[in-house]
Amino acid sequence: MLRLTLTTALLLPVSFAASLLPRDGYKIPSTSFDSQTTFNTYWSYNYPWGTDHNGAARMASSQVKVGGGQVTLTATPTTGQAPTSGGLAIHYLSGTIYAKEYFTVAANGGYDFTGDFLASTAKGTWPAFWLTGANSWPPEIDLAEWKGSGKISFNSLGINNQWITKDVAYNSGSWHTLKMEVRDLNGVDVQTKFYMDGVLQATQTGNAMVGKPFWLIMDYQMEGSSGSPGPTSTLVYDSRSTYRELGYSEIDCADLGLDEETPVISATLKHHNHHITLIPGIKPLVQQLAIGRATEWDLLFNV
Repeated sequence: MLRLTLTTALLLPVSFAASLLPRDGYKIPSTSFDSQTTFNTYWSYNYPWGTDHNGAARMASSQVKVGGGQVTLTATPTTGQAPTSGGLAIHYLSGTIYAKEYFTVAANGGYDFTGDFLASTAKGTWPAFWLTGANSWPPEIDLAEWKGSGKISFNSLGINNQWITKDVAYNSGSWHTLKMEVRDLNGVDVQTKFYMDGVLQATQTGNAMVGKPFWLIMDYQMEGSSGSPGPTSTLVYDSRSTYRELGYSEIDCADLGLDEETPVISATLKHHNHHITLIPGIKPLVQQLAIGRATEWDLLFNV
């Protein structure tokens, strides 16, 4: 079972939306897996290009279950399927979903992706949570990939076609919290910091990724890079619902350092792992955030 809840870090009240522009983010609310209706608003089945990719699983919506804030991807052995257009044999029906909107790291922008995962590392199982170029390949960022080796892989592939990889031991019998901080590094390249259970595992720089749109894909492929033959029983891929901060989590503003509210606001945002410097015009909003009066916000913003 794969369970996931998505929330944005800092959003803008509807009343401010006309005067501020979105940063490089797209909101997927925490309700996106609550029902089939909300799922259909933000997610699609299979890959952006179809049901097949680079392994022995063919994706089908019947292998994806949604409800109660959870999504479940299941891989089931099958026979009698036609091969892929590239000639790969299909041995499984499985589940994949992708976000309907692109994710583009703009200049001075970025995203945080955080979730709790329980994934198989058995030979032949190939779950992954990844970003891939929407207009071209490369680029690619593998936020988390398991290739049947007993390890988790963190990978980046820049426009220069150079892979950067890091494999880390992974206990497949336990839940692990993964966080990926994806940021513009210098106006051209994208830096990704990969964390597992609060510990930094790798820092990678993807060449010329700034401004390139990405698809966000969560899939359960089989065999391929994970080896074959794969398992003969039904398998599931899990992610628990503490997925937070899908979106950019900073506000860049001018200084109001003399305001008496600044210490309270700064302390509150530090507690929530955000950076902020205040400006006139946004001060009332930030004050509401600091004292807990800002509740449901609807749009990522840039000032």
